Amino acid sequence: MFRAILFMILLLPALLRAQITPVDAYTAGLAGSSLGSEDHWAALQNQAMLSEAEGFSAGLSTFRLYGLAELTGGAMAAAIPVKEVAVIGANATFFGNQYFTQYRVGLTGARKFGKVRAGLQINWMTSNWQGYGSESTIYAEAGLAYQVEERLIIAAHISNPALYGTTPEEVPMVPMKFNGEGRYEFSETMRLMAGIEKSMGYPARGRVAFSYKPAQKLELYAGILTSPANSSFGLNYALNKLRLDLSFSLHQQLGLTPYLTLNYFDNIEN
Repeated sequence: MFRAILFMILLLPALLRAQITPVDAYTAGLAGSSLGSEDHWAALQNQAMLSEAEGFSAGLSTFRLYGLAELTGGAMAAAIPVKEVAVIGANATFFGNQYFTQYRVGLTGARKFGKVRAGLQINWMTSNWQGYGSESTIYAEAGLAYQVEERLIIAAHISNPALYGTTPEEVPMVPMKFNGEGRYEFSETMRLMAGIEKSMGYPARGRVAFSYKPAQKLELYAGILTSPANSSFGLNYALNKLRLDLSFSLHQQLGLTPYLTLNYFDNIEN
């Protein structure tokens, strides 16, 4: 418990000015790549990729920040196509303990326009410090993706664009964040993703990730994120309509964070 409280004190500035967004194990294993998921979890990364979802799908995810039980978080997400016109999704995230809690709920819509994919999400988020009060906000996220050619996709995502022109000191909760990324598919079994992200008040971070499927039901993946240095890796296994993901993210100074996710896909045949 003492170690957890110490981490909370050290993380206080970040917790007050930025959301801790739990991600699914697959995305975490890809070092947070916004082009990894094309299912319900895309709503938590780049909403444009949610337009690729086929049939109803849903998932539950949990993690322990730096391996501490007191710093546990989780997420749930679901998506369903609507008459082959668009895909709608809903998601919720949680992080915290008895001293600090943070919740977020989001509603998403995504659609294809030829080679272009577009998505929009509206979020409500609240943070509460025991004995110090709470704070809530509503903000938007938007994503775009373009199919350059059969194997290459480029994409951009922005969170809370309404804050453009403000200073970090004026943003008490969710800073504006931009992410640009590309994905190249060498084959049906191997993909490479690379990009850069920039949050208001923080240095830009570079990302490289790849995934490989040695068997039809098994996928291996890993990624690297800079400033500060993070490495990650994981695997998933598909069983009928279910897919289980297990991954780990290693922070150079703070240690290992494990992620576990269970997914359901209605469109997959047994």
